[in-house]
Amino acid sequence: MCNNPVQLIMLSTILIVDDRPAQLRMTEYTINQKMGYATIPASKIDYAARWVISGNQPQPDMILVDLETPSPETLQFIREIKAHKPQLPILVLTQYGHEEHASLAVQAGANDFITTPVIMERLKLSIENALKIKYMSNEMARLERKYSGHVSLGDLVGNSEEFRACLVKAEMASASHMPIWIEGEQGVGKETLARAIHGSGLRAGQPFVVLNCANLQAEDAESVLFGREWPGNTRHFLLGKLREAHEGTLYLHEINQLAPKLQERLLEVILSNRMTPVGTSHSVPVDVRVICSHSNDIQPALSDGTMNEQLFNHVQSQSIHIPALRTRKQDIEVLSEYFLRRFKATENKSVTQITTDAVAALEAQQWPGNVRQLANLLHRAALLCSNSMLDAGTLRLVQQLEPVHYQRGNSQQAEILPFLDPQGKIKKLRSIEEEAIRFALRHSEGCMTRAARSLGIGRSTLYRKLDEMGVVNN
Repeated sequence: MCNNPVQLIMLSTILIVDDRPAQLRMTEYTINQKMGYATIPASKIDYAARWVISGNQPQPDMILVDLETPSPETLQFIREIKAHKPQLPILVLTQYGHEEHASLAVQAGANDFITTPVIMERLKLSIENALKIKYMSNEMARLERKYSGHVSLGDLVGNSEEFRACLVKAEMASASHMPIWIEGEQGVGKETLARAIHGSGLRAGQPFVVLNCANLQAEDAESVLFGREWPGNTRHFLLGKLREAHEGTLYLHEINQLAPKLQERLLEVILSNRMTPVGTSHSVPVDVRVICSHSNDIQPALSDGTMNEQLFNHVQSQSIHIPALRTRKQDIEVLSEYFLRRFKATENKSVTQITTDAVAALEAQQWPGNVRQLANLLHRAALLCSNSMLDAGTLRLVQQLEPVHYQRGNSQQAEILPFLDPQGKIKKLRSIEEEAIRFALRHSEGCMTRAARSLGIGRSTLYRKLDEMGVVNN
């Protein structure tokens, strides 16, 4: 793993455009060997434009253009790139004393400029800043797509063979209107995959409606799913999830929790594209793609009849299994970096990278709660972390901050039990103090200032006590 504070940026690729071969080689050497970025050299502007616009691999994360002798072709190149890829940063080099050239480039769409001769630290800082802005913009766009239901398969994170195989199936499924069956343990991201299939498929931009069948009250389930109309002079009706999802996708989690009769009716709707709301005798057309999911082995539900076999056979014609996180631990590092970038965008935290020791600590765990558990842990850790590097010490602190379970019973028991160890002996004062610190940190959601204030001590004292507890909080 890279030692740079922002590892993801260090893995970026930079397209360098310069028509002077010797200068191009020198710039490429500096950026590749001295700064650690991958590079794509281009001595001709038209070659660079074709590379980016045609989508050749690898695609650059930013472009560095030498503008020693500006030309209409160079400015047109910048405009053309920005027209096709507005989020792609372009950094321009221009001779000292010729800032008007840089001004023309910025008007054409360049993000920044540097005067030559270039100081390496200045160039490095400009590249890092441009890439940070790009990644933050991408992350905010990803979040907007997620909350609007427009997340796509390209937004999903994971490089392991197991996860890539899952995405291949999802890509094939997104190209049809057929029902889909998604299975996997709790927390693996079944709803996220369903949203991505919807956002990448033929119904992208149409409604994506979610219904967790396990949360439905039996007496309300039929009306919630199929809608309901009440007779009377004034027409009252409940639309129902199927009609809410008209022309879009209905995602049904834990579908076996639906009553068998409702499962039969759902199958009829899928096959006929028509449904009859509760309280009426007339059917209405409905065009819905159904994606179903289940967290456990479905065979017991099929055996005891709680899962309609005909419905299952129909929806599982396109079946996708999301592997558990413990079976694809090579995805933990890239997932961690993704979540930290997301929390930086949403929580305004500075943490952007995770240390090698912290990754190893995460990979050593079994993750019964899968990706959701990892995200929750990293969210709490990001709130505690005070710089750009999340280390193993901060992770240990977060994992030690278990909820305090108050003993039920009389007040005397509640007062006494927190001071006793499992053997019934009085706890050491140091142990009680550590528990109080952990509780204060959890209660303050990781805010060191609020935790110190609630404990009646200063921040520096709290940091010292954390050090004494063996917790390093960088």
